[in-house]
Amino acid sequence: MKGIRKLIVVCLVILPMASHGQDSAAPTPEPTGETKAGMTLAIKPGENSFFTNMMLNMAEKKMPALTQYLRGMLMSKKEGLELREKLKKEPEDLKLRLKFAGYRKMQTRYGTQADLESDENLLWIIQFHPEAQLTSLWGEMHPSSAEAADQAEKLWAGHFKDQPKAEILCSGSGYYMLNDPAKSQELLKKAEQLDPKNDNVKTARAIFNAQIKNKHMFDENGNLIPYAWQGKPAQILEADLGPSTLSKAPVIHLGPETASKVVLGKVKDAAALSGDLVLVMDKKSLHVHAEVHQDHPPVNKQESNQLWDGDAVEVWISGKPEKGSTHRFQPAAEDYYFVLAPTSKSGKPAFHCERAGEAGVVLTSASTPWGYTLDASIPLDNFKNHSWTPGKRYRFDCALNKAGKKGVRDTKLFWNSESDEAWSSPDLWGQMEISH
Repeated sequence: MKGIRKLIVVCLVILPMASHGQDSAAPTPEPTGETKAGMTLAIKPGENSFFTNMMLNMAEKKMPALTQYLRGMLMSKKEGLELREKLKKEPEDLKLRLKFAGYRKMQTRYGTQADLESDENLLWIIQFHPEAQLTSLWGEMHPSSAEAADQAEKLWAGHFKDQPKAEILCSGSGYYMLNDPAKSQELLKKAEQLDPKNDNVKTARAIFNAQIKNKHMFDENGNLIPYAWQGKPAQILEADLGPSTLSKAPVIHLGPETASKVVLGKVKDAAALSGDLVLVMDKKSLHVHAEVHQDHPPVNKQESNQLWDGDAVEVWISGKPEKGSTHRFQPAAEDYYFVLAPTSKSGKPAFHCERAGEAGVVLTSASTPWGYTLDASIPLDNFKNHSWTPGKRYRFDCALNKAGKKGVRDTKLFWNSESDEAWSSPDLWGQMEISH
């Protein structure tokens, strides 16, 4: 019986899976779900083993909504396509909607564009079944576009306007947990006041504590400490690109001799790994110039969403001005990520972007005696949700990746973050501002 109870715990208290998939130990990691006890349930698309189904069957009575979502995550592409057709015939079926949400999450976790199909499905669930107990997976299901995010805000506001049920408050708490933990905590407290003995409320509190409170962001009175970043912001120059523009633009320097952070491997000196990054924005494009120093010629055997796993330059930049005090542990639709590699599986320079488009990108690279250079021009039309304005601050970070002897990344140097978890958490980024 102890073994069975342990399996139930694994299934019932599952926390969000990573949406990007970077892992310093493996070039192509498998997505996983982690429990509050630190146990892991591997989620592999298309895997419907007897053991996995047994766990989900046991979990279904306690957490039916969450179980349907997990079943969708396990679906193969063929099963997902069959589910899509079935959903067209039965659009009011919540179980099918939840399965489809899980399926689409696995299929689009490296997406570069807004996933309208997932957004429509999520908005339907929020509108008609906000009580669905998806725990913190509500946060994983955030809309992929700014327009859908605005609609979701309005739907939740409508549910919260009158005195809602504790289950709806718990769902709202899960939805805001990763992008607005202060609001998440407020909703959870209201649920606890309304129905303190409710099992859903107790589960929501346990997950909130595991996800947020354990991040040591609360004072002695239990109040959330506001987000605050005290560093000097990086500068992006707003100017027409000309022959001398890059030489006049502010330089973002990454090196072991500065405040840059080595989050993976070791960097002996600036010759082993360091670099200068310059960003210039004109009316049509964002221009990126990088000069990287390292102790071997460029190496990158990857492509597309795995380009980070070799010699590469990574950039994270938000398209919305900094609010000043809100913690954010998950990228929103306007938090862009792109990676530039001096070479790739094809033998040519390569570019990949998430939560934005890749149309019209021009990328060149050259080997140098000390490493390599990169130059990219990214049309601003690819960043659909941005509102970049001179004088305002935006969350920002960048990093240099270096391949080791096996040809995959073994060293990483961040400009601001002290942890590689920054790839999925804007809370760990620094800030930048646009100057003339």
